[in-house]
Amino acid sequence: MKTKIWITALMICALLTVPVSLFAEEMLSANDLDPAASLTGKMTEGIFTLNASPSKSMKIEIMDVEMPAEDGEIFNARISTGGAGDAEARSISFTTTKAAAVTVYTLSSSKTDTRTLAVRDGAGKTIAELPSPPSPAGAEAKVAAFQVPGAGTYTITSKSGGVYIYAVIVK
Repeated sequence: MKTKIWITALMICALLTVPVSLFAEEMLSANDLDPAASLTGKMTEGIFTLNASPSKSMKIEIMDVEMPAEDGEIFNARISTGGAGDAEARSISFTTTKAAAVTVYTLSSSKTDTRTLAVRDGAGKTIAELPSPPSPAGAEAKVAAFQVPGAGTYTITSKSGGVYIYAVIVK
């Protein structure tokens, strides 16, 4: 009987030492960021980097009214890109060690125009395009998903005009 207890205890210890990264999820949520009047340089949060410059700034904005997403998530802050961007400014970059599923919560900053988010690999090649629908009163944040094919650094940016990004999740 004691042998079974020891074996069970050893198995539990072995399971607890499995690397957390096997089950890990990395999330950048605007809800968790300090609001900034203007972001004019790089800001790193875990595997994510918000890229901005003095001439192409971004903002972390607290909203007066909570923003629901179509899947039920609730946001009280957003990242405003302030316009189209590239790998150096008005973008969010992240690095993965393997292929991953990525989810972005987004809306266009326009009340009438859909904008497109481009996802680019480290060489600048577009690997996905995601719609960022208009944000009239009462809109819900869009949940857009894509896959990154392998290890590398990827950048999310608007192809034209400003967008709001509420969260990015990498699994």
